[in-house]
Amino acid sequence: IGPALELRERLKEKDDLKEIDKINQNSKQLLRLVNQLLDLSKLEANKLPVNIEQIDIVKSIKQIIENLKPLAANKGINLIFEYPIEKLKILFDRDILEKILNNLITNSIKFSESGCMIDVRLDVSTKSREFYINVTDNGHGIPKEEIRSIFDGFYRSSFTKFEQGYGIGLAYIKELVNLVNGNIEVSSELKQGTRFKIRFPLTLADIILENDLEENIKDVVEPVIPEEVREESDGKKIILVIEDNKEIR
Repeated sequence: IGPALELRERLKEKDDLKEIDKINQNSKQLLRLVNQLLDLSKLEANKLPVNIEQIDIVKSIKQIIENLKPLAANKGINLIFEYPIEKLKILFDRDILEKILNNLITNSIKFSESGCMIDVRLDVSTKSREFYINVTDNGHGIPKEEIRSIFDGFYRSSFTKFEQGYGIGLAYIKELVNLVNGNIEVSSELKQGTRFKIRFPLTLADIILENDLEENIKDVVEPVIPEEVREESDGKKIILVIEDNKEIR
């Protein structure tokens, strides 16, 4: 990468600069792939460290989104971020957060076409002391029979015909999520899009913030609960339906 950057400084022709930029881009992609493989090896050996620090989760995700917007814009994709509060300081590993979201959003960009939208949403539950990050796109979608396998290492789904892939990204994401005691789920429909839901434990950086948090967050999200019929003590049955669409609620 270094020699390519030095060579770029000496070249003047636009065509030469474009070729050097391709070399630089491919070199960075290869470096990311190697780093992911090294991290996966460390994860399997339980040797990847977790560095907890105080971060503003809203600001951190905003920065990740801003860094990825040019990549999305180049494909004509609208990348947006929704959040319920302007500022929230928590204790978390900044590097792991960046790796998870960079890989997940890049993956969504890769398998979405021009005109698509990728929505990243942060939600917080003060009751369950968890926060959630949803990454939703309206891209190609994933075949139902393949959803269970997409987090397996080196698994390449049939939908990779749209873009070249190595089958590492999602396995890497899942291992990182597990490392910080989180959970990741996916729902998808062909030609409709895909939603990744990530749940993380919430540890506030300052206990004083808890009252402010409960006052400011009006739409608190609770853990995802499937439709079910519950038996009440009086023998009557009630149906609990969970709906995440504000307009329908």
